[in-house]
Amino acid sequence: MPLCHVPTGRVLDKLKNWAKVQPNVMRQTALFIASAMFFLIGCMGGSESSTFDCAAHLAEGGTMNSVDVTMSEGSEFGRDLLSKYTSLALTTDVTVLSENECKMLPHLFAAAAEMDAIFWLQAFGDKDALLSSIEDPAIAEFAKINYGPWDRIDGNASFVDGFGPKPLGANLYPADMSKSEFDTANALDPTLGSLYILS
Repeated sequence: MPLCHVPTGRVLDKLKNWAKVQPNVMRQTALFIASAMFFLIGCMGGSESSTFDCAAHLAEGGTMNSVDVTMSEGSEFGRDLLSKYTSLALTTDVTVLSENECKMLPHLFAAAAEMDAIFWLQAFGDKDALLSSIEDPAIAEFAKINYGPWDRIDGNASFVDGFGPKPLGANLYPADMSKSEFDTANALDPTLGSLYILS
């Protein structure tokens, strides 16, 4: 959870209640880093095969998640939102990779998926609950792009019924914490405003 050192009083009570329902992001991050280091070290040694097909190896793992911005399903409103974006295939020549370097890539993809999940928590909260509550498939796809119900390229305007303005602290701080409350707490403990605060 991103916030742990706060002054006493109303703000502290809010933060304590908020912290009870947040996953331990720091523990997840530490586990991810330790796992990634284990795999990276393991991939550095070993024999290389001159017949190893990296592209085929990566294809066995399936494709990475993507958003369909040209979908025909959903409302016209949802499809108009999606039309703000275009899809771009990122490719590279994997034949230049050694066998061990290639075998390391799926682990990096998995690590990226964990970081993506953490960003969802920071930006909105419960991704699955949000997406399952949206009946329009085009709007659900747009929510995936925006990591929540607020349009990032339109001043964070809400595009999902039932959601008002985006909280100033996203999901890093309690939604009902005012800026003045945060400024007061931050004046007493400047680490609260750090870009690197996690606990």
